[in-house]
Amino acid sequence: MADQNGSALSHLDRAESVYGHSRLHESMENFCDRWSYGIGILTEDAEAIGDVLGKVADAYQAADQAATGRLTTDPGEPAVDD
Repeated sequence: MADQNGSALSHLDRAESVYGHSRLHESMENFCDRWSYGIGILTEDAEAIGDVLGKVADAYQAADQAATGRLTTDPGEPAVDD
């Protein structure tokens, strides 16, 4: 994700003369604009999901630490075969 941040497809969209045809140039320009916009949205969503997952991990860790002092035995031990 960090590599994608700030990376746009604008370097692919060259002058009309490179493509040799105005409609081809317009299509390429449209593609690059839309693709860059879509990648931006996906990057923002991935960052938000990462933030939420980090908070969930913190909550699980806090719950585990709180439970550590109350558990004197492992409740899953009887389920494990020797």
